Amino acid sequence: MRCSRNTAKPIIFAASVASILFLVIIDKRPKTITASPVKDLLFARKSYRMENGRSSFRRNDSSVSVLANSGRNENVPRRNNTRRRLPQCIIIGVRKGGTRALLEFLKLHPSVKTVQKEVHFFDKNYSLGLDWYRSHMPLSNPHEITIEKTPRYFVTPEAPERVHRMNSSIKLILIVRDPTERSISDFSHSHRREIRAGPLNETFEEHAINADTGRLNLDWSSIGISLYHKHIERWLNYFPRKQILILDSEAFIKNPVPVLRRIESFLNLAPKFGPNMFYFNKTKGFYCRNTPPGGCLGWTKGLPHPEVRPEVIARLRGFFRPHNTVFYKMVGHDFKWP
Repeated sequence: MRCSRNTAKPIIFAASVASILFLVIIDKRPKTITASPVKDLLFARKSYRMENGRSSFRRNDSSVSVLANSGRNENVPRRNNTRRRLPQCIIIGVRKGGTRALLEFLKLHPSVKTVQKEVHFFDKNYSLGLDWYRSHMPLSNPHEITIEKTPRYFVTPEAPERVHRMNSSIKLILIVRDPTERSISDFSHSHRREIRAGPLNETFEEHAINADTGRLNLDWSSIGISLYHKHIERWLNYFPRKQILILDSEAFIKNPVPVLRRIESFLNLAPKFGPNMFYFNKTKGFYCRNTPPGGCLGWTKGLPHPEVRPEVIARLRGFFRPHNTVFYKMVGHDFKWP
């Protein structure tokens, strides 16, 4: 049956009204916001400049990525104004210098947020991008400082430039130790499970001295890491000395409070650290937090050193001595290592 022109008009009008009502209902449903790579990239660049001041990002820099995989921008402010901020300070090393204890003690400051695990962004995971790095940061408020620790950064040749590219004004902390003691401690840490289980099948000397030539094995990482001047030179090529706080591990072990107060001043934090926050554990031989549970570090920290012949120790000290002198001059401080 064919509709007349006059009959068709009301039908068309009714259909139009129904379509509009349907669209209004659909528009009021909860929306799922999908990530736009272009918008996320622009937001990441803009928000980082807002957080950390001037940045040296390049438009084609592979270190800046989007959160296409996670579907969520971790930099979006939350209700209480917390967000995952890129670190304003990094503990760059040195391995077996006391970096873990330093980080654990810094956690006691009410204005410090720390990353619990070593992220290894600037050495191993750099290709994953800056937003991946940000996603590993803790939630923090604008008045709080986020600190990350990965000791391998200190000895990674590419790390200084990468950190500088992220934030040229970032503050860096380096805690160093007598190179000979550090090398032996490094060996103990690498063989910690064997040391706990029983006698070692291999000795420190077997690694430190080449059996064929009788010379020190300079290719061994436990010795190479302790050549501090070679590593700090790369960092000083990108950062002024005033942006790098260099701490004495031995002083930190003897009394952590003065060292922590230096960090407060370096980071412009309100003074909060006091002697009542720590106690000396005679069994472990170092200070622990006076805030149970977990006041002391685990069994892998403070391991006993293996037996090393005095002549081998003397030989190592003789080798490191001129290298230490160069390091003292570069950083403007004499650590008086033997």
